[in-house]
Amino acid sequence: MSRHLTPSKIGLLALIRLYSDGVVPSSATIPVLSFLISYLLPVRSKTSQEDDSVSRDGFTVSIQKLQSATISHASAIPGRTIWDLLLKQLWAINSLDALHAFFDELPLLLEKPFDGNADPPDSRPKRMLFSRNSPLGAFVRRSQLEFTRLQFHDGSTLWKSLIIYRAPTLAVWKRRNPAAGPSSYDSNLQAVSFDPTGTLSNLVYGNLPLDSSKDGILKHGNTSTDDMEKLLDYQVSRMQRSSVLWNF
Repeated sequence: MSRHLTPSKIGLLALIRLYSDGVVPSSATIPVLSFLISYLLPVRSKTSQEDDSVSRDGFTVSIQKLQSATISHASAIPGRTIWDLLLKQLWAINSLDALHAFFDELPLLLEKPFDGNADPPDSRPKRMLFSRNSPLGAFVRRSQLEFTRLQFHDGSTLWKSLIIYRAPTLAVWKRRNPAAGPSSYDSNLQAVSFDPTGTLSNLVYGNLPLDSSKDGILKHGNTSTDDMEKLLDYQVSRMQRSSVLWNF
């Protein structure tokens, strides 16, 4: 089990990146930020109205939740919803190298530590930058740090888990991109037209359960020790609240 990083956290990072890029219009800002913060705030900051959803779903974000939270909001790009752009970002991570590139670019979302010198106007980024101590900035910073600490095997496991996590969206992705196919999850296989069920694919990936069942997804790395600690903290907090009510 991963200490922090999971495919669902990659989904949240991709959504944060879209917000930083300025493609989330003002009409969708509050819903998108509320969705993000609901998974980033400490457990004790959650309201009692969120208790049922926490008990039922835990602290992981399924691909269906990401879709529900973004598909009804138009983006700043005409004809595209935020879900369309999010899906594009997730499927752009189409190799282990692309996964490394995704995390290597995360520091670009953060404000640089102040060194006493102001950047020239032309060198300032056009995207929105996050304070390193803000909820979004701290999440981005920790995620990038945790990725640099992963051993090769753990990084490869995270990559395979991401393939499984986004597999249910292949049909939607193919409607937007007719060239997409069963091997779209790996650009290296697609480039040389390897059979995704062939010997080489099985040697590299084995028999990945590319189904959309919730159990199948959760069995392949969508829960981290950090998520489990949050769930335990939540359960303890709920028991303490119940104890206080009983004392009255």
